[in-house]
Amino acid sequence: MQLRQSTDTHSMQESRPVNGASPHIRLGKVEDIPAIMRLGGKTFRDAYGPYNDPETMQDYLSSAFSLEKITAEMAAPTCIFLMACQGSDAIGYARLDVDRLPAAVTGPSPIRLFRMYVARRYIGSGCGSVLMQSCLNEARRRGHQTIWLGVWEQNTRAQTFYKRHGFQPVGSQAFIFGREIQKDILMARPIAPVFP
Repeated sequence: MQLRQSTDTHSMQESRPVNGASPHIRLGKVEDIPAIMRLGGKTFRDAYGPYNDPETMQDYLSSAFSLEKITAEMAAPTCIFLMACQGSDAIGYARLDVDRLPAAVTGPSPIRLFRMYVARRYIGSGCGSVLMQSCLNEARRRGHQTIWLGVWEQNTRAQTFYKRHGFQPVGSQAFIFGREIQKDILMARPIAPVFP
C-alpha cells in the first residue's frame, strides 16, 4: 500500500483550443511552486472533495501540497514538472518521476505520470491533451520507453481520457487516504520513438 499519489486528471478532455490557442508548455521552475500548490490543492479538492471526509481531505491537502513537499519534489533530480500556461498564467501542470515500480508495470525504462492538473475553467479546452503530449515528448527525450500512472477506480472520466491517449489497464494497487483504503487502476503505455 502507499500514500495517495493519484494522477488527478478528472479535468482532462480533448476538445477545442484554450481561448482559440493551445497553451504553452514549459518546464517547471522554483518560481512556479506557489502556482503548483494552488492548482494542485484546488483541483484535487474539486475532484475528490465530494467523495471524502472534509477533515481527511484537508489533512491530505496540507501535506501533499505544502511548500516543503512541493519544494522537495522540485529539487529531486528525477522529478520533472511541466507547466501549461495561457499567457503568463499557469492553468495546469503535470509531474513525472521515476518511482518504485509495481509488478503490473512491465514495460522497459518506465517513468510515472504522478499528477496532471488543469484549472476547472479550462476543462474541455484541449489543455489536457496538449499537456499529455508534452509529457510523452519529455519522457521520450529523457530516454524512457514506458509511461504509467495510477487513477482512482471511480474516476471513469480520467480513465476514458487515458485510453484515448493509448494507456491500457495493467493492474491495480491499494492506497491509503486518511483511514480509508482506496484502489487505483494502474495504466501504462509504450512511448513510441521519434523517427528522423
